[in-house]
Amino acid sequence: MACCLQNQGICGDKCCDGMIFSKIDCGHKFIELPTTISPNLENIKNSVEPPSNWLYTWTDTKTNIPHLSSTFPPWYRNPLYPKNYPRVLVYDEYNRLIDDTKIDKQGASKFRQRAITNLKQQEQYNKISKLEANKKIKQERLKYLQSNWIKTGIISKEMQQLLTEQMEKKQIAIAMTEKQVIQAWGLPNSNTEEIIDNKFKKILFYKQGQIMLIDDIVKSVKKTD
Repeated sequence: MACCLQNQGICGDKCCDGMIFSKIDCGHKFIELPTTISPNLENIKNSVEPPSNWLYTWTDTKTNIPHLSSTFPPWYRNPLYPKNYPRVLVYDEYNRLIDDTKIDKQGASKFRQRAITNLKQQEQYNKISKLEANKKIKQERLKYLQSNWIKTGIISKEMQQLLTEQMEKKQIAIAMTEKQVIQAWGLPNSNTEEIIDNKFKKILFYKQGQIMLIDDIVKSVKKTD
């Protein structure tokens, strides 16, 4: 923002008053992003990398207060707003200037649509990240409750609730009952039964793997590679 302030800011690859600036003097250059910059929203859920995080900057014309935001203001490249709204500069995650509303661009609606798509990607990514974080917390909590269950032999109400959630997701966990296993994976292809040290041992064979139960409680899960 400080670059070329004495020359009315940056417009494209030169100062807005027409003076050419050097990279050393200003440190910024307008970057045209390729049209393929925005990945498909469907692919975001399978990506470990977050989408581009753009920064929108503008200065309030009444208060002269600068604003920085990860979301664009409503007048950004919006033909429904008059042209006297504050100028908006857009920077990508590498601090490169990728748009300047002072430059009258052809197809300005495409720039706005690109910003809308990017915002949707961010929202989708944040939503998925939150779900994954909650999933990890529950998995760690269930692991802790299972370690206590091994010592006490008591399945708490909280543990049973977490096991039920695993079952609804078609996942098998230690301490499930045979009924829950069947609810998750259906009837087994086959099974074996035997009594060892007065304990009833049963192994359920599935395409997904083998489940060993002792006295109707899952003791081990061996999934097929």
